[in-house]
Amino acid sequence: MKTTHALGTLLVSVASVGLVACGGGDDTPAAPATPVETTITGSAVKGPVNGATVTAKKADGTACGTVTTTNGTYTLKTTCTGDLVIEVTGGTYTDEATKATTSLTSPLKVMVTANGGNAKAVATPFTTLAFSSSFGGTPATTAAFANQAKKVAQYFGMGNVDLATTTPNVQDAKDMYGAYLAAVSGYLNGKGVNEFLQLNLQNNAAFQSAFRTALSAVSAYSITFDASAIIASSGTTGTGGTSGTGSTTGTGTSGTGTLTVTGSAMGVGIPAVTIQNVPVPASQSDFCGELTNDATFRSMEQSGAKFTVSSCSFVNKVGNVVATLQITTPMAMTVPYNLTYTYK
Repeated sequence: MKTTHALGTLLVSVASVGLVACGGGDDTPAAPATPVETTITGSAVKGPVNGATVTAKKADGTACGTVTTTNGTYTLKTTCTGDLVIEVTGGTYTDEATKATTSLTSPLKVMVTANGGNAKAVATPFTTLAFSSSFGGTPATTAAFANQAKKVAQYFGMGNVDLATTTPNVQDAKDMYGAYLAAVSGYLNGKGVNEFLQLNLQNNAAFQSAFRTALSAVSAYSITFDASAIIASSGTTGTGGTSGTGSTTGTGTSGTGTLTVTGSAMGVGIPAVTIQNVPVPASQSDFCGELTNDATFRSMEQSGAKFTVSSCSFVNKVGNVVATLQITTPMAMTVPYNLTYTYK
């Protein structure tokens, strides 16, 4: 299934944008307006994730700042305004189930609004679940995310806990949010976060029973799942075609659809690329696996260019890729970029 051939084509545009951005010109630019700075503080927790890269970016993928977590916390200053996605990649944490030092292999995500002053954004598997099921192929907004985060908290019986601003303590069995995160680790038992994101949460008695067991192992909390809180996880309808059936792995029929690719190169937004009749990936491994086998990338590498993917995810027919392109001609340069693939 060739699902990512558009990426190779898009890279040509990305490189061109990067060259133009670096090329300068003869016109004298107008004096820029004084930027409004927002200080975003928060944490990345699946136990606390240390040494992770925290990237703030706009819905179109434009990068707005990057920092590294220390003991799971971060402070990021940005002059971008509006709705921002906070994405956490890499780093390590102590798995509450296995007690082993574990690498974070799937990104954690949360959203925040930046309008100057201070803001807080806490990224956990629960906020990532909310993010992955909030938009249905539409642009990411903090309002839509916040609405879905409330549904996630409601589904898991966490009441009015604000998943995006409450800092959980996984070491404290009396801390509800922390205990529930420890239960996620117990349920996954060493598996990656993506396994949690692709659950079919609707009428899933097996998951509910297993999660109750995991929660009782780490705390005295008892959980009552609220089935009225509809959470459209990727396993609910399948990730491909119009007649895919739900499953715990999130696979659906292959089918074809319309692919729209948006993003940024070197912090500069690039024009959207839309391609019709593109096969829809059936899973994250299907989507991400194509990246390393793309013929365009192989031909570019033969010309001295190097393409490196730092993170790749695919949930609810939306793929996110953070990567770097190193080119040597017509000039030597490195082009970092963020791309979002939306299949409809």
